[in-house]
Amino acid sequence: MLPLSSRRLFDQHLIVKNQAYNMNWTNKQNYYRIHQFLSDVIQCNIHC
Repeated sequence: MLPLSSRRLFDQHLIVKNQAYNMNWTNKQNYYRIHQFLSDVIQCNIHC
């Protein structure tokens, strides 16, 4: 089980992901940068 804060962050992460797809961004680079950042934050929250 993830801690609550990580759970919330992860949900936020999925929302951002879905929004990115829904918006059909031409600039996917920005999305991947955000995605990577959120992934790092989530990893840190789980392991730190």
